[in-house]
Amino acid sequence: MTPITDLLSLTAFIEEAVQLVPTIEKFMPLSNGLKAINEIEAYYTNDYAGITCFLQVAESQPKTNGAGLDSLTFLCSLTVAMKPDDPGAQAGLLARNETQKLLLHLLGRLRAMADRDAEELEDLGEPFELMIQPGQKMFPIGLLANVELEGYYIDVDVTVPANRLLFPEAWII
Repeated sequence: MTPITDLLSLTAFIEEAVQLVPTIEKFMPLSNGLKAINEIEAYYTNDYAGITCFLQVAESQPKTNGAGLDSLTFLCSLTVAMKPDDPGAQAGLLARNETQKLLLHLLGRLRAMADRDAEELEDLGEPFELMIQPGQKMFPIGLLANVELEGYYIDVDVTVPANRLLFPEAWII
């Protein structure tokens, strides 16, 4: 277990959680803006592998609390999507039902992993707080990047301590 300290470790953390949800077959981190749309379109046109979880990190927000402890919040979105078997309404409903359940399962895995990691680091004597805060709404998707999909996405804020990033020389041993 490595604490989340940057975009790479954040992506690895979320990928680990996705791998714990058995019917999500592919994890795909995305770029931002038009590049992300092109990546999704190319994936569904050329390399579709089944139910897929997309991660997009929109921005990061540093904060300092009143006690001088620094944190960094990654503003992410998670999407679980699939191509339904046919274009009919019933197939779409079944796909949305499945992807919504999988997204909820993934959120549960992320929370459990956050608790596990914080506990392990605290047992080693290092204070660590990792907060996973899902948005208040899950949004259904239909047409995404000119591809007919069904699924759900949710915004998720991941907050981690930032002292290692702000003062890396203090952590060099």
